[in-house]
Amino acid sequence: MDHRVILPDGTVRFLRGRGAAVADDANRFVHAVGTVQDITALKLAEVEREKWEAKFQQAQRLEAVGTLAGGIAHDFNNILGAMLGCTELAAMDAVGNQAVLRNLEQVTAAGRRATELVQHILAFSGQSDAALQPIHLEPIVTEALALLRASFPASVELRCTVTAPVPAVLANPTQIHQIIMNLGINAWHAMMDRPGAIDVALDVVEGDDTRVGPRAGRCVRLSVRDSGQGMSPATRARIFEPFFTTKAPGKGTGLGLSTVHGIMKSCHGEISVSSRLGEGTTFELYFPAMAVETADAGVGDAPVPRGRGQRVLFVDDEPSLVAWATDALERLGYCVTGHTSAPDALTAVTRDASRFDLVISDLTMPAMTGFELAEGIRAVRPDLPVIFTTGYSSVMTAARVQEYGVNAFVLKPVGFKTLGHAVHRVFHGEE
Repeated sequence: MDHRVILPDGTVRFLRGRGAAVADDANRFVHAVGTVQDITALKLAEVEREKWEAKFQQAQRLEAVGTLAGGIAHDFNNILGAMLGCTELAAMDAVGNQAVLRNLEQVTAAGRRATELVQHILAFSGQSDAALQPIHLEPIVTEALALLRASFPASVELRCTVTAPVPAVLANPTQIHQIIMNLGINAWHAMMDRPGAIDVALDVVEGDDTRVGPRAGRCVRLSVRDSGQGMSPATRARIFEPFFTTKAPGKGTGLGLSTVHGIMKSCHGEISVSSRLGEGTTFELYFPAMAVETADAGVGDAPVPRGRGQRVLFVDDEPSLVAWATDALERLGYCVTGHTSAPDALTAVTRDASRFDLVISDLTMPAMTGFELAEGIRAVRPDLPVIFTTGYSSVMTAARVQEYGVNAFVLKPVGFKTLGHAVHRVFHGEE
């Protein structure tokens, strides 16, 4: 029998007792014999194993939920894309009919809420990659620094330098905000209530200039430099360990920098840290720059430019999206050929490589992915521009964009203006 024993000093031990009665020849009880074994280590090991088994099972459940959520996001964004796109076209046709326009506005508002719901499902299920989106770091950094300025004493000077233009990166806005706050607060604490300065900078570095990891390519660098006490080599070696902290008990959890490290990994980025005692610390965060800008930014209320009869091949496995895109682009003056089969679309290009001026393709399709389609197109006509549409993907890195010759990409659900501006920008770049 196992027993839990609390010793006078409060220590908890686990004991396992075994005993047996000893009888004489007449089967009369004489005495008892037994042993008591300290099984504390064994018991704690069993508890730890049960905890890890529970965590493993939970991780498996979350992975299954995440896989399901990813599939839902792709299909649901296709449905929402067709619904919102057709609603937008219907609103254009209903100009002057206020009753119809009010109803269409309600449909659009509901569709946008559904789009946000998909993102919440992805975030809840642990699909961090799905939460990544093309963003510019400058406005997020500016907002976070404004909050830090309000928290810091006047003796701390907070400076920000941005070397424009800074390209977009794939990241999560909330997580980037969290990075700035964590690094900023750590920098402040490193000054130990002494006057000093924190310098935050955004710039672009090329290839080997990053000095981190095997990646070669264009990166956006976010630097946070303080004039604090600096770190010893021993401390520097452990700063990304969970629960490691040099702060007094109750002053820090030791999770700030490990969280930053995890966020950078999810963004496919790298961190470089330099520090010497008495000379301050510099964190340099490298985000792979996007080789092409997402067409969603900067559209605003600008009028949609019209085409001049350029020939567009639109490919998506969702028939309703093909129908919508055909209608939308033809309204803008383009000649459109739609395909719901990527292999059929590639056959059309192969048969007559000069037939099209632009290809717009979904990224995730059965039988052939958008990347495979782009690779096949490049084999027969390397100069044919390609635009990708996607609702759920984190693989649009600069390296892959360059590898497959992608000119732009648009996040689903795609709006009429967004699509029109994306097409115009690609053609304008060629002209």
